[in-house]
Amino acid sequence: DHIYNSCLRLEPKSIIKIVVANCFLIFFGSFAFAVDESVGFPVSGKVFTDVYAPTQPGSGKSFEQLSTSIWLQVDRHFNDKSSARVIYQGDAFEGNNTFVSGDSRATHLESSLREGYFSYLNEGLELRAGRQITPWGKSDVINPTDFLSAKNYSFFNSDDEVRRIGGAGIWGSFTPDGGSSPFNIVLVWNPYVPHTKLLIAPNILPSNVSNNGVQEPPITWDNSDTAARVSYTGSGWDSSLSWFRGFNHIPEFVENSRTVVSPTVVLLSLNQTFHRVQALGGDLSYTSGKWIFRGESAYVWTENDDGNNTLIQPTHHDSVFGIERPLGDYFRVQLQYVYRYYPHYSAVEQTAGNSALSTIINRQIAGANALLLQYQEDRRHSSTIRLSYTDDKTGLEAELFSMINFTGQDYLIRPKISYAWTDTLKSSVGSEIYQGPANRPLGSMVIYDSVFTELKYSF
Repeated sequence: DHIYNSCLRLEPKSIIKIVVANCFLIFFGSFAFAVDESVGFPVSGKVFTDVYAPTQPGSGKSFEQLSTSIWLQVDRHFNDKSSARVIYQGDAFEGNNTFVSGDSRATHLESSLREGYFSYLNEGLELRAGRQITPWGKSDVINPTDFLSAKNYSFFNSDDEVRRIGGAGIWGSFTPDGGSSPFNIVLVWNPYVPHTKLLIAPNILPSNVSNNGVQEPPITWDNSDTAARVSYTGSGWDSSLSWFRGFNHIPEFVENSRTVVSPTVVLLSLNQTFHRVQALGGDLSYTSGKWIFRGESAYVWTENDDGNNTLIQPTHHDSVFGIERPLGDYFRVQLQYVYRYYPHYSAVEQTAGNSALSTIINRQIAGANALLLQYQEDRRHSSTIRLSYTDDKTGLEAELFSMINFTGQDYLIRPKISYAWTDTLKSSVGSEIYQGPANRPLGSMVIYDSVFTELKYSF
C-alpha cells in the first residue's frame, strides 16, 4: 500500500525523467568501457539512478528526488612504490527540497573530485597527499570517532557511504618492523576541511526566519584539521586510540541580521558557521566464534565547555556498543546501543539575551541548533537494529534497518529488497518511514517519508 500509493503520485513528466535517467546509466556504462579500452589502464566505478517518491498525504509533490550519479575511478601505478588514484563524481539531480544548508538549488548538474591523491608505499610507511575520505570507527552508521569526514544528508541514498565527503591534505601511516608489527600509527593534516550538508526540514525554522547559507572558515594553518590514531591488531581482536583537533564538520546557526517590521513581527536572517572542537576517542572489536562485539567512544570538547551558551553544542561524550552474528546460512542480525551525555548542560528554555526581543531570537536559534545537533536534553539513549538476508545463489538480498531514539520517542524504519540481475547490475526498492514528535530529529523528517528505487551498474 505504501509503495503503491507513492507510485500513483508520479506525474507523467516525472516518469519520463526516470526513463531518461536510466538511459544515462546505460550510456555512461558504455562510455566507461570505451575509456577503459582507449587509455590502456583500468577504469572502474559505478552508475546509479535513484528515485524517491513521497508517501505523506497532501504533500503536493510527485517526487522528493530524481538523480543519476556516475563515479569513475582510475588507479595508476608508476612503480612498485608510488601510485595515484582519482575518483570523479558527477550528479544530475532534481529535488523538491530547498532547505539544504549551503545549496538552495533544487535542480542542478554537479561534478566534483570525490577523491584524488598520490600515494607512496615503502615497506611499513605509506604517505598520501590530496583529497581523500578517511572514515574512522567500527560501528554501523553512527561513528563517534569519525572526526575527519563529513556527509551530504541532502542526497537521499540508502547506502550511508555514498553521502560521505572527504577532506584534502596529507595522510601518513607507519607500521614498524617493515609492516609486520601489530602496531600502526596514522597522522593526518587536512588544511581543506570537509563540511556536512544538512537537510533542514521546513518546520525546524519558524516562518519569520530565513537561512542565508553557510559561512566556511578561510583555509589557514590554524583552521586545519589535525588527527592521530594508534591501533593494535591482535588475534581475534583489534583496538585503537585517536585524537583530533579542528572543526566540528556539522554547521550551527548564528544570527546574521534582524529586521523589526513591527513590535510583534521580526524578520530574522541566519547564517551557518563551524565551531572548533578537540576530541579523544577509541574503538574495540572482538570476535568469538560467530559473535562479533564492537565498541566505540569519544569525548568531544566544544567552545561551549561549561554548557552555559545554549547557542553552541556543549562538550559531550558519545558511546556505541554493538553485537552482531549470523543466523543460519542467510540471515544476519546486528544490534547497537547508542548513548550521548553532556556533563555540563543548560536547557534551551534557559537561553537569555540583552533584551526581551534578543531572548526570543536566541531561543529560536538555540532550539534549531539543539534539534539538528541533538542536545535537547543532557543525555540521550537510542539504538539501531539491522536484520539482513543474503542469498548469493539467487542474487536476492533483503534488509530491515531501524533507528530508535528512546529519549525523544522518534524513529526511522527502512525496509529494502535488492536483486542482482547480473554480477554488475543490481536493482533495489524500499521505503523510509519517519515517526515521532515534530520537535525531535527523526520526527521532524516525517515530511520526507518516501518509497525509493535504485538501479546500479558497476564496472
